[in-house]
Amino acid sequence: MGIRPAFAIATALAMGTLAAGGPASAADSCRPSALKGAYIFALSGFKITGESAAQRTPFAQSGREIFAGDGTLTGVGTASLNGAVVKLTWKGTYTLGADCAGTVTISDNTGETSHFDIFATPDGSNFTYVQTDKGVVNAGWERRQ
Repeated sequence: MGIRPAFAIATALAMGTLAAGGPASAADSCRPSALKGAYIFALSGFKITGESAAQRTPFAQSGREIFAGDGTLTGVGTASLNGAVVKLTWKGTYTLGADCAGTVTISDNTGETSHFDIFATPDGSNFTYVQTDKGVVNAGWERRQ
C-alpha cells in the first residue's frame, strides 16, 4: 500500500497553530507525553513509483489515532486506494524531542510499515507530518479532540 494509514496527513482538516521551525525555548520544550489522547486526521497523497500507471496511484484516508503519551499509538481509519476502499487498523511508536520534532513508525493490518517526521505544538494539541518512505508523497496535519 505504501501510505501511512493514519498520519496521516494533503487534505488537511482546518489549520491551527503549528510549531515554529526554529529551536524551541526552554518554556516550549516538548516531550513524548505531550502527545496524549485521541487525534483526528484526513489526508491524501500519491504513490509515485511502480512499473505501470496502475501501480502509481492516488490515495485518501481519514481516521483516528490514540497516543498513549509513552511513545506508543494505535489507530483506525478508512482509505481509498485508487478508488478501492480499505478498512485499516495500526499500531506504532513515536518520538518527540525538546525541539518539538519527532518521528512516527506504524504497521497496519495489511502488513505495511510506514515512517513519518512530525512537528508538534509545545502542548501537543496539533502536529504536522510528512511521510518519509521512498516513492510516497503524503503530508498532513492532526488535531487532538
